[in-house]
Amino acid sequence: MPLLNWLWPISSGACDASARIAIKKTDAHGLVLNGIGLLIGFPVFLVWLWIVGMPEIKPQFWNAVIWHVPMYVAILICTVEAHRAGTMLKTMPFASLTPVFLLITSPMMGGGNPTFWGAIGIAITVVGLYSLNIERGQKNIFVPLKLIFTERAAQFMFGATLIAALSANLDKTAILNSSPAFYLLIDHTAVAFILIALIFLRLAISGQLTYKNSRSEIVTVGYSDVKKQIFSLKEYNAFVWYGLFNVFTGLFHSIGLTFLPHVPYFITGKRVGAIIFALIFGLSMWYWERVGNIDPSKRRFSREADNLSWRLAGTFLVVVGMSIVILYGKAESAL
Repeated sequence: MPLLNWLWPISSGACDASARIAIKKTDAHGLVLNGIGLLIGFPVFLVWLWIVGMPEIKPQFWNAVIWHVPMYVAILICTVEAHRAGTMLKTMPFASLTPVFLLITSPMMGGGNPTFWGAIGIAITVVGLYSLNIERGQKNIFVPLKLIFTERAAQFMFGATLIAALSANLDKTAILNSSPAFYLLIDHTAVAFILIALIFLRLAISGQLTYKNSRSEIVTVGYSDVKKQIFSLKEYNAFVWYGLFNVFTGLFHSIGLTFLPHVPYFITGKRVGAIIFALIFGLSMWYWERVGNIDPSKRRFSREADNLSWRLAGTFLVVVGMSIVILYGKAESAL
């Protein structure tokens, strides 16, 4: 299998991590952010479909989409709530666990059955990704897992991780029974309208929305406030940032699954892309703040270089694990 095929999942993961930066950059409700963000991709996917043409749509496509849409809605809601409810320490370790769950769900759902060495490579990679998020001061490496029972941020992200281990297999089924362009157009548009409908449904029932903003402050907004969020120029940059990177995430993800239609391997590569990108970005910003003589009290990335030995060891394990998957995983292209 060509080594270049692995650029698809890694790039998708990096774009996904980039999109999540917007969650901390806007105080808009999560339903508003995700709904508007996904709608930004509508014209892109429509033009793409017009260029490539309508595919042959098989019955399995609609079965996959019907199940995937509500799952994706739940994943988006949980992800925003997780990032706003807690720190990266309480969320990112769980994002790295999806490939492990896929070792169970994918063989049952047609997502792919890893070879023995492929499974070993996935396990080593997951350990590496997990250890990248170990912070100084933790008593042991299982502290993040214990947070499932006490922290809302961990609970939301763990829920998103479990659902993703199911929905990722449906992605493959839908794409291989239609086309990436048609799938993204139908799936993302449906999810966007459901998210926006949920906003107005909740407003119709209670007259207000209570949620945590990007600074983890609890705020309550009414209909007029939500309307301002949707049409606010102040939030425009965050919506566009989030929307465009979601578009690229979807493009790399859907096209990549046609080149690497083995879901456990693909999602392993995607998680590597997301977490390694976040690590490099954090360290780059830490270095920039140091050399830029930024006031220490105003530095936002001052802890990114903490416990660097753990992070270097984790990176080494990721490289070893991914090398095993690439060399001995025996994933074939669907093309």
